[in-house]
Amino acid sequence: MSGFAGNDSLLEMFLFETSQNLEQLEQIILITEEAGGFSEESVQEIFRIMHTIKGSAAMMSFEDISKLAHRMEDLFFIIRENPAVSYSSSEISDLVLACMDCLHRELQGIRAGETAGSDDCRRMIERVELLHASMKSQADGASAPKDASQTPATPSDAQQQGAKSSSDYQFEVKLSFEPDCGMENIRAFSVVQELAPLCSTLTHDPSALLESDTASEQIRGKGFTLHATTHLNRDELLKHLNQTALLKDLEVKEKAAAKEVVKETQNQAKATQKADISVDEYRFQPQSMISVNVAKLDSLMDLMGEAIIAETMVTESPDLPKTPMPDFRKATARLKRIMLEMQDTVMSLRLVPLSGTFQRMHRIVRDMGRKLDKQIELKVSGEETEVDKNIIEHLSDPLIHMIRNSIDHGIESKEERAQAGKPPHGTIRIDAQSAGGDVIITVSDDGRGLNREKILKKARQSGLVNRPEEDMSDREVYNMIFLPGFSTRENVTEFSGRGVGMDVVVQNLVSVGGTVAVDSQPGQGMITTIKIPLTIAIIDGMNVAVGDAKYTIPTSAIRETFRPTKDQIFTDTEGNEMVWLRGECLSAHRMYQLWGIPTKVTELTDGILVLIEQDGKRRCFLVDALLGRQQVVVKRLPAYVKRGNRLAHAAGCTLLGDGSISLILDVPWLAGAEI
Repeated sequence: MSGFAGNDSLLEMFLFETSQNLEQLEQIILITEEAGGFSEESVQEIFRIMHTIKGSAAMMSFEDISKLAHRMEDLFFIIRENPAVSYSSSEISDLVLACMDCLHRELQGIRAGETAGSDDCRRMIERVELLHASMKSQADGASAPKDASQTPATPSDAQQQGAKSSSDYQFEVKLSFEPDCGMENIRAFSVVQELAPLCSTLTHDPSALLESDTASEQIRGKGFTLHATTHLNRDELLKHLNQTALLKDLEVKEKAAAKEVVKETQNQAKATQKADISVDEYRFQPQSMISVNVAKLDSLMDLMGEAIIAETMVTESPDLPKTPMPDFRKATARLKRIMLEMQDTVMSLRLVPLSGTFQRMHRIVRDMGRKLDKQIELKVSGEETEVDKNIIEHLSDPLIHMIRNSIDHGIESKEERAQAGKPPHGTIRIDAQSAGGDVIITVSDDGRGLNREKILKKARQSGLVNRPEEDMSDREVYNMIFLPGFSTRENVTEFSGRGVGMDVVVQNLVSVGGTVAVDSQPGQGMITTIKIPLTIAIIDGMNVAVGDAKYTIPTSAIRETFRPTKDQIFTDTEGNEMVWLRGECLSAHRMYQLWGIPTKVTELTDGILVLIEQDGKRRCFLVDALLGRQQVVVKRLPAYVKRGNRLAHAAGCTLLGDGSISLILDVPWLAGAEI
């Protein structure tokens, strides 16, 4: 693979940083397309990204990746240095995105242990070289320099010139990295790679960064020193240096140009001491952000969960009421407050904004719209909303399928939209907002909407309709599109017709405790609503007793608990027990009957009814008693326990303060199951 294949941490850093750079590159290209061309800032940023990827890939001996990035860098060097050169920004955008996809595939192969480099990558290099040659020929013809000194230097030329302009600045840079960051020589090499194209001369100590086994140790002990001559002023140089990851200290000394030193010395000839070179010093403040491996955050969350369980076992101990200990109770109250603050802090470490996930949808809309010849605008709001990282990883596929469904089935062709009196371009919106302990995401479009009759016809053909159609609400009919194998497309296309897709939305969301619902207005569009918990690691729960068994119901789903009277209880025409509560008829179910649990509380009037609500569905469940509300740590059920679907009603389990185990009930199952 590479000369560094054995260094897993180095490889992990390369893969992470390159992936981040590619995501940033995609965002720049898509913004550039909307703006109608490349700005000076976007060209410079793309040039920087390609230069960074080129250097880090070369360091890892991934030659094809480095070469492709180098060719892209050359392409944007021409654009940057020759503004008069004409080119198709659309063609270059397509080429850059194709190169980006190729690099993503290369990274996936490296992660899978495959050898870097492929025919696909080499073909992309040839495509870039072909366009580069055409643009370079145009640039050479347009400039027609009278002598060689007027020809712009390429990045490699600049490094070989060695001569400096009288207007260049001279700097001495000293920097150090965060303790225990590791691979200091590689990080220093990255700094050199970043600055080299910007300097006419550049030396550094240690000089042998990759060849020496002691370079990292020297940098840890004495820091890393660079001497640079560059056209950049101090602020511009600092802008580049501040992009260095895990930087602890940075000191930049600016030395006066040679002419200024001579002049100053002559003017102070009578002075007893020789004039010193002026120094402008900048002290870098320690970085306020660091990168942390996700595995460490997972471990921290697990430890936090165990601490909460231990705290509950202490504060809820059955021995406490027997012993009057006022000071101890004050201490436990303070402990509880501290634990809550710690929990909030630890959980916030795992929260990431939805912006990264939403940003990837722009590419889906762009590519699919072009292939289907549809003009589509994607509007996004609420991307700053934060969600647990474990949950956000399950959001990408559902959003992709919903966006593709809107483009393929919802948004009409230009001709259809014109006939319907709609603007030629369709609109898809993604909105996100926090709602208590949940996050609600809506995906809407202004297309043709869902066709109830068409969905029912397909459902009848597939044997999915099991009750009178006139009794089914529009939402029930529309939600059939989430059933496995369901598709209204008659012909198989690149994007739909295989019956695979929308059921993935439900599967991914249910796996993290989420729900999905769809509404539609014929001719006006459809809206899909996703509801997901902010986190699935720790929840607020109400512990209940059913016989000798204990269950935990998420408090977010509980609307009310009450003890019914005989006057409130009646039976409907089908023999189902119902409860009348403030003008509403609610179905009542005995939990002990659902799971065959022996109990003395068998009548509705003897126990407590817990009213739960999920997606507009409300049901009452009989329990023996309420044991109290507390925060619980959600533990996954072992595979052997879930085997056979015997515990479909359980979303997980938790350890209570008295050491007993409680099953956490799956509210969507309770609200929607046929029981």
